[in-house]
Amino acid sequence: MKKILLLVAFCAAFVSYGQTTVSYDFSSSGAQSGLNVSSPGVALDANIGFGSFKNSGSSNPGIFSSQLRLYQNATKGGSIVIYPSNGVIITDITINASGRTGNAGYSVDGGAVVNLSSSTSYVISGISATSQVEFFQRDSSSSNRIYVDTFDVTYMSAGPVTTTLQFDPNALTVNEDAGTVDLTVSISNESATTATTAEVVLTSGTASNIGNYMTQALTFPAGSSTSQTVTVTVTDDMLAEMDENFVFELQNIQGGDMAAAGLNNEFTLTVLEDDVAPISLPYTESFDDCANNAWVSFDEAGDDEWLCGSGSYTMNGFGGTDDIDWLITEAPVSFPAMASINQIEVTTSERYGNAINESGEFLLRYSTDYDGSGDPTTATWTDLTFDPNNTSSSNTYSASSSTVVDASAIQGQAYIAFLYDNTGLDAEEWVLEEIEITTLPANTNLAPSVTNISNSPLVPASTETVTINADVTDADGLASVVLEYGFATGAYDQPSVTMTLSNGDTYTANIPALADGTTVYYQIVATDANAAPETTTTTEQSYTVTDPQPQGLQVDMVDTNYLIDFDNTVANVNNGAFNGSGFAMVPTAGQLDADAFAITGLEDGTTSFGDEQSGNDFGKGTSDGGVGSGGIYAFEVAPGDFALGVQPTQSDFTPGTIHFQFTNNTGVTITDLSVAYDFYILDNENRANDFRFSHGSDINSLTEITDVALTSMLGQDAIEEWKRNLIALDLTGLNIASGATYVLAWSSADSGSSSSDEIALDNIQILANPSSETIVAEGIYESMTLLSSVSLIDETELNSHLKLVSGNLITNDQLTFNSIDGKSAVIEEVISGSITGDVTVEQFYPAQRAFRFVSSPVDMTGTILIIGSKVD
Repeated sequence: MKKILLLVAFCAAFVSYGQTTVSYDFSSSGAQSGLNVSSPGVALDANIGFGSFKNSGSSNPGIFSSQLRLYQNATKGGSIVIYPSNGVIITDITINASGRTGNAGYSVDGGAVVNLSSSTSYVISGISATSQVEFFQRDSSSSNRIYVDTFDVTYMSAGPVTTTLQFDPNALTVNEDAGTVDLTVSISNESATTATTAEVVLTSGTASNIGNYMTQALTFPAGSSTSQTVTVTVTDDMLAEMDENFVFELQNIQGGDMAAAGLNNEFTLTVLEDDVAPISLPYTESFDDCANNAWVSFDEAGDDEWLCGSGSYTMNGFGGTDDIDWLITEAPVSFPAMASINQIEVTTSERYGNAINESGEFLLRYSTDYDGSGDPTTATWTDLTFDPNNTSSSNTYSASSSTVVDASAIQGQAYIAFLYDNTGLDAEEWVLEEIEITTLPANTNLAPSVTNISNSPLVPASTETVTINADVTDADGLASVVLEYGFATGAYDQPSVTMTLSNGDTYTANIPALADGTTVYYQIVATDANAAPETTTTTEQSYTVTDPQPQGLQVDMVDTNYLIDFDNTVANVNNGAFNGSGFAMVPTAGQLDADAFAITGLEDGTTSFGDEQSGNDFGKGTSDGGVGSGGIYAFEVAPGDFALGVQPTQSDFTPGTIHFQFTNNTGVTITDLSVAYDFYILDNENRANDFRFSHGSDINSLTEITDVALTSMLGQDAIEEWKRNLIALDLTGLNIASGATYVLAWSSADSGSSSSDEIALDNIQILANPSSETIVAEGIYESMTLLSSVSLIDETELNSHLKLVSGNLITNDQLTFNSIDGKSAVIEEVISGSITGDVTVEQFYPAQRAFRFVSSPVDMTGTILIIGSKVD
């Protein structure tokens, strides 16, 4: 029950008597003398006078040729101001003009301006001016001046005043939950000697809907001008009704000075219905129409919320904060008021979940005292037993699963809500696909309940028998529980299998091992032991037999150079030239193998080895650079040469890591590993990016090699082009057993402001237990960082610097240190290593200084062996 306060106002009014019209003709002798003079100016009679004024006009008004000329201005030119006196009220004015006429305007008692069009007769009627009326020219053109011949003024005398009562305001619209509403009544021209009384009577509307309203009496003491109020109470119920109007009237007005009702002697109160019709049963919602489904979300905590898409509501906690989010029916559900069998069947799927649902992460609950106002935390909620059967731990959604919940405890109207709460838990994603609520009489024989259907293993190999599990219960006991299956959806043509009770309520049956790639479709049929039996047939479930995929690059031989150049197919790494279309366990043309790569740091999520991704941040397509959207690209770093690239942004790959794994199939333990790769930079933005290398037995046990870390420059290159940097290193003291996997990782973070440079990885070389083979290189490099022996197999140019930490650079007489105006390739640092073979060193000389020989210093702590070196 809520209240509304209704306000009633009282005011005084004039009683008017006869009207008088007076005129003025500007051809009259002596009219000039009253111009530009305020009230009374030129007197028309004892009650009316006038003056004229320039305002913003181009000249002062003046009388010429028996006319008053009002000169031009776009907003307010020359004017005539007419003044009433002695309490008279001006009701009508007519201004006659000839010769020149233009647009005009007028105001009453200094109020709002009313515009008038050009005319020979300007009529101002229906006014009640008590202090002045101003008529003025409002046109910028000199041809539209107004030449006034005459004007007429009609006024009336004021009679004796009476006490007046009225509502102020005289109407109000409120919601049903507004509570109390005040109606205000005001008094005007109150009597100094006699009190004024009145009654506020409800003349239209149902009194029981406004607190059983009864007529209220008001008394205004003599000499009092204070308004009085009447309080009205509005009943707020949970019934869906039409909007309703209530009309109140001032009646039985007595006392004062001939007290009477003013114009606003009625008050209309409109009460808007704010209750939504309850949801009747049976009820089904599949969320196909997000704009018109009967569910609303409420974000209690965190930066994520339930979102409706075509055919589902989805909630996750990927934003990084703990999330508590509600999804609630927008109206109560109308359950039977007596004992009955109520069921809620919920169809869900999930990803990034756990083998067993974490307690409290996804709840189904109801409330009988929630008022639907928005914040559910103020109401009392009771949890129903709800444990949806979805257990996908990867980024791939689980199969849809239906869970039947007993809601027989609910009687009468109740709101239903789902609660997602990942406080202190993993940020998995739940998808609500359908909800169905039904009710049956209490003595109805219910069909068996079949829940928690699963197959183990979840993804079986061709050598594995699959066990089907399900919890099956029925109050009358079970006559049979049968597993039906086949190899096409809806076709269960294989011999059915009787399921047996294994533990508690869990029934099991086995499906024999099947060939790799076989998809099995199955359902469970359960019949109870009632004299009038009921049968439950579950929704279709499925699994696909999938033999384990090779885990990344298969290193089958020692002392052999394995090259991943992202242009040519490498088994279990990439299918043809990389085109930025994503990662798959069985990659199509242009894709990378999901078993070989795992990516962290992208806005669309993180992948583990084996996770498939495409069409989002993990598959941005091909480009030659200069993109703005963050994610994984196939960057064309040279014509026809594609690399695995990243465009870092504020929310992508800052920081981030590319993980690559290979499997040791050599039959021996790998103790030494030579690794090389090309790091490409397109220095086209103000932020700098670093590129760091690490390695380890898995992605959680990585060791960084700090000597090979590189960083792009802050600011932008004058000429934006891909720059290639060679890094080669030896990893020793390893213990990679035969059959084991090993991880190489490249990480990046940015610094500076604005956008980030684009980076790319290419030409990965791997040598296991090298003895005679070495890392090889050729082409044009911006820099070389060597911690391993490298052999140049074709013409090789260096534009910037060589950092020789260890190993032997075998030039094979193919190496040239380039030199251009302002930049020459140099040996930056030698710690422990050697150079074998001829090196051609270019030196740029300005024409006027060709006589001078310039050389670059060498900072070295090891030995450089230059055999047969020459300078051209």
